[in-house]
Amino acid sequence: MGEVRQARAYRTANIAAYSLADRKSASLAFGRERFAFIITTYLLFPPVRKQHSSLLVWVALMGMLFHGTVLAQMAGTYGTCCTTAPVIQLALLSHELYFFALAFNFYFTTKYPFRSSRWLNPIYHTTVWVISVTVAIVAWQLGTGRVSSYGYCWYAAEYDGDSDDGEFMLLEIFFIPVCAGYCVSIGCYILATKRVRLTMGGESNTRTNLDSMRSFLFWSFLLWMCVTIPYILRHRNVVTTNSTSEKALRFVGRLAVAFLGTGSALLWTKSMGIMKTFKLWRQRNWDDYFKVYDATWVLRREILYFATKGIQLGASSAKGIPESESVNPNVESIFSFTQRSGIFPWQLRLGAVSQTPSVLSFELDGATSGQKAIFRDFEPEAFHEIRRMSGISRESYIQSFKGSTRERFSEGKSGSFLYYTGDQIYILKTCTPGEQKYLMYILPQYMAHLRRNPNSYLCRYVGCHELVMEHHSVLFIVLTNILNNPTVNIDELYDLKGAWVGRHRGSSPSGTQRVCKYCGHDFVVGMSEEVCSQNPNSGFGHSEFVVGKDLNWSCRRLGLPSDVAEQLGSQLYADTEFLQRMNSMDYSLVIGLSRQKSFSTSSGGGTVLSRSGGPAVKGKLYVNGNNDDEMSYLESLSPNGATLQGISSHHQRNVAFPADACVVNMGIIDILTPWSFKKTLEHWMRVRLQCRDTKGISCMKPIPYADRFRRNVIDTVIFGRRLGSKRRNSEKHQGDSIMVDFTSVSMDVNFSMDIANLSIDTTSHSMQVDV
Repeated sequence: MGEVRQARAYRTANIAAYSLADRKSASLAFGRERFAFIITTYLLFPPVRKQHSSLLVWVALMGMLFHGTVLAQMAGTYGTCCTTAPVIQLALLSHELYFFALAFNFYFTTKYPFRSSRWLNPIYHTTVWVISVTVAIVAWQLGTGRVSSYGYCWYAAEYDGDSDDGEFMLLEIFFIPVCAGYCVSIGCYILATKRVRLTMGGESNTRTNLDSMRSFLFWSFLLWMCVTIPYILRHRNVVTTNSTSEKALRFVGRLAVAFLGTGSALLWTKSMGIMKTFKLWRQRNWDDYFKVYDATWVLRREILYFATKGIQLGASSAKGIPESESVNPNVESIFSFTQRSGIFPWQLRLGAVSQTPSVLSFELDGATSGQKAIFRDFEPEAFHEIRRMSGISRESYIQSFKGSTRERFSEGKSGSFLYYTGDQIYILKTCTPGEQKYLMYILPQYMAHLRRNPNSYLCRYVGCHELVMEHHSVLFIVLTNILNNPTVNIDELYDLKGAWVGRHRGSSPSGTQRVCKYCGHDFVVGMSEEVCSQNPNSGFGHSEFVVGKDLNWSCRRLGLPSDVAEQLGSQLYADTEFLQRMNSMDYSLVIGLSRQKSFSTSSGGGTVLSRSGGPAVKGKLYVNGNNDDEMSYLESLSPNGATLQGISSHHQRNVAFPADACVVNMGIIDILTPWSFKKTLEHWMRVRLQCRDTKGISCMKPIPYADRFRRNVIDTVIFGRRLGSKRRNSEKHQGDSIMVDFTSVSMDVNFSMDIANLSIDTTSHSMQVDV
């Protein structure tokens, strides 16, 4: 036994000496600088952080941890090797697991191109660190740390046999699982690439960002195979330790480990377009950086083609509902229905209540051969009736979807994607199954409310559809776009809920991608020198459109004639009472203030509230179902970046506004959010865990939410009452009286107010604020 131990010690010393002599060139020269390059460019170029996945940056961080640990080990002796083995194991395993997460993320985005993958990031990080830490602890318990045959400290098993050098343990705890992970990841990439190629059809020569990622997976897999082979051959006694062939294999393996950093850097360089990025950075103009051709964009384009084609067929087949067969207006609410059925309201979200909607299906052929999809039109007659009540003819609706489309997508947490028709009149918005079910449940009551209230300020839903393709299905709704008037620019836009916790919005930080409020083009805040062709100030660049919240609006009110205020307030009250009966919450009132070029910006500026009557949709907006989505949606809504108007019939009247007028438009948005178990949990977490004001948060039950909305929004904005008032009246307060010139412009219901200013009414004093 003494001779065996002496031989093992001699062999270990030779391996250690050989490795310690050259590991500096292997690790330092190839790995550290490459990983540092990724992190440096990520920090140096802010737009890169938004456009590319942060998972690759975590790959670089783990690589830096590995190489830094190896360098720290060089200053010590062989006896201190055991102290760095856990760090080496943790860094290398997490490095590879983050690559596997990146592979799955690409697979997910191609399978579900309209779903945001950001919610998966916490899952990725949790999974990677739990697995890495667990394996490191197990290896620490079962093995011992010592200099490996590649020259850095790693785990090895205790000597228990003459033929085992102890390093076979690495095959069990690292190499075999990593190789299996690469096989699964490569399979995911092959499936994702096949899906994209089928979508692209004849464009087979076009490369996307998915191709470069897949290529790197194959390359990285081969590198780890080169690292693993010496361990397998030595364990199987195919080669002898320190023989010429074993040294050659070990040298190749060391280079492979060192080249992991180079591979990551090459992947990062190719995906971000380093030369173009550096050029834009020097020019400080990042506007062209977002014009990328990625895999998800290809898939969305195909889905959009099928969707617009299906909508045209569905609209041409819909016949509408005769008024005699319409829904009973005496139906109280979906909340009372669930109570009678013994079902809680939040179970609507979970699909516990079975109600099959009417569905019209079509089989569609794609633009290229072999592509097919199933298009489902939910409740076509009901939505046809809504379009009829809104003054939308069948011919004009179909014609709108024949033109080209313009993509806009929200950056909110829900990940909803928005598409505009070519004439910018309608918007296609993806929705969740819960939103689709909720809309189907409230649709009869929704139609009844629109019949009773043709001047309702609720957003108009004019279609609900599903597209079923080979690999996935997409649910989306169609709603009217009130921002299709290119002659009016928004100067201020506010989203009011009546809450005050977290209800303040500031300017976006430098490096954030935003949409110009004048021309609608993407630009980077603080990093764009491109001149905006539609900016009223000639020669100036793009301007960010900031959507204010309740605290930004403060307590300002609109100065309206008493009869106009009563009519407008009564309608808003009726709309909120309907939403309360429907068990809806988290809706808001959007107010847009806009001036035309002829409008005065002096302190004597006025306000015009323009609303076209008849069957038109009256001054409404729509956004996604949470606060962040609302802001992002409104910032990217307008095709020209800033127009806000009421959707009228296709015969929009020309209104003679005063020279010092300000156009005010408003509407209730975000009505597809019912009180559910998820909202109950959110309310509890905000109040109990975050210690938020229970009366000031946005997440409240429908009844108190509606009461607060009427008290803090409608009474304040329309009637000029102080916050906290419970009764609506027309009394006027000192300091907020506004000179009003009410004129009827046409036979339509158009209101024109010449307002000297808007007032901020506080509980202690009034402060004049010019608009």
